Amino acid sequence: LGGSVGLQHWQAGRMLLCGLPKGSCGVGRWHAKGPSEPGALRTPSTYRVEPSARIVRGGRYACFAATAGPLNPWVNDVGGIQFSGTTLANVTQGTLLADGEPGSICTDTRQILPGQWFLALAGESFDGNSFLEEAAEKACAGVLSNRNPPKGWSRGFVRIRGNGFEELQDLAKHVRSAFCCGVAAVTGSTGKTTTRTMLALMLATQFKVHSTQGNLNNLVGLPLTLLKTPQNADALVLELGMNMFGEIHDLQNICKPTVRLITNVGPVHLEGLGSVEGVARAKGELFAGARSGDMLVVNSDDQHIVSQVPQRDDVIVKLFGKRGNCDMQLLDVKAGQDCTSFRIRTTSEEERFSLPSPGAHLAVNACAAAAVAHFGFGVPLSSISASLENYQPEGERLQINEHEGITIINDVYNANPMSMNASLNTLHSMTQDRRRAIALLGEMLELGDYTAEAHVEVLRTCQKLNLEVVGVVGSRFAHAAEHIEAKVGWSPNFIATSAEELLEMASSSLLPGDVVLVKGSRGSRMEIVSRRLLGLRE
Repeated sequence: LGGSVGLQHWQAGRMLLCGLPKGSCGVGRWHAKGPSEPGALRTPSTYRVEPSARIVRGGRYACFAATAGPLNPWVNDVGGIQFSGTTLANVTQGTLLADGEPGSICTDTRQILPGQWFLALAGESFDGNSFLEEAAEKACAGVLSNRNPPKGWSRGFVRIRGNGFEELQDLAKHVRSAFCCGVAAVTGSTGKTTTRTMLALMLATQFKVHSTQGNLNNLVGLPLTLLKTPQNADALVLELGMNMFGEIHDLQNICKPTVRLITNVGPVHLEGLGSVEGVARAKGELFAGARSGDMLVVNSDDQHIVSQVPQRDDVIVKLFGKRGNCDMQLLDVKAGQDCTSFRIRTTSEEERFSLPSPGAHLAVNACAAAAVAHFGFGVPLSSISASLENYQPEGERLQINEHEGITIINDVYNANPMSMNASLNTLHSMTQDRRRAIALLGEMLELGDYTAEAHVEVLRTCQKLNLEVVGVVGSRFAHAAEHIEAKVGWSPNFIATSAEELLEMASSSLLPGDVVLVKGSRGSRMEIVSRRLLGLRE
């Protein structure tokens, strides 16, 4: 890479360096040439490459990481990327009725900061257009609305044609088109947030990472995440969620990932997707939307995922899993009381790993993230291993705390058959020192015709693991308990109609030294149980 690049072209915001070997991507420094109006994003064609590039294995495209000065062609304020009124109107195909100062985007007047533009979203049960005057009272720079300006309006105003959602996505696509570095997208039936968290840690050893926060993984949250991309970011880690066909397609079309990962496929959201095969097709939209040169990171142990890999020679496929033919092989997984150890082997090296959190399934998540970081971004295995020493669960996902001598596994963020099985096995592995294992479980929702069988299977797992105390909530578990008692003569110790009732029934059975798993779908409100056990207010 000299002072100029002879053969190059831009595709969807990425520069292809035709001189690079197949399976490589470059990271170097790039600069803007030519002026730009405040609040306007420059297109990739306004950049040139300087000869400070280094090559990392991964995709066929070049990613450019700044070695000095601002990397991305925008200016940020505390709320995200700033846009001028003119740019907002152009990108959303709206009409600029009154200009305002450049500012970032906010869609919630409860959180809006002075100087931001308020984008009014109008849905079936809410209408952001009702809060234009509140936005003005909070010193917004202007608003984007499909209504006319209120009488006496004195701030910026862009009249849009839609309900705000498409305009939000158009702004996110505009940002993505100007971002020229690596973008990793993670989806899956379980473990996508954990994997995303691990991947961000791994990439942070080499890059300035911007990643999804919380549950901002849908058609509103993903655009908002992109609109907060820092000026110096040179890697994006984005989580994609869905509960219907077409949603992953739309999400990947917004963020255009260069590296694409599906963690696993299982029986989730079956009310909308019908079957596990339907889930696979819906998740597989991430692979189906791959552009030439993208990398697909495939769980070789999950045949539902393998079946979704497109038969194309213009994408890069990397396999991870326990099979011997994988590009990255997971070996020797050992889940202890407070940690998980394992080895990862590639064709050229091997590294030992240790996670400060129990759970054999976490090793699979870590291997998936490591495959993205290593093959897609060139991060050394030694750096990946070191980064995982800082891993902490996000939200109420497998968080382990102790209160009054009782160890609580707080895993109430959500539940499906796969995650329920993983958590029960984690509880079992943590109680091999003869501590009592207690499971307090809420119902699993959105399982369609699989509902009855799924709840029976969970209770069978509880029986098989010989847990000392099992308490369940809801009619689905009550029916499952009747079924399994008739079959094998075993039944949960407690069957309650609500989380509050289960807490009251089970509390007297808890003793110092016990390990208590609390888990369930959001609708079962099992956070009431976990927070009370932790001595917290609801």
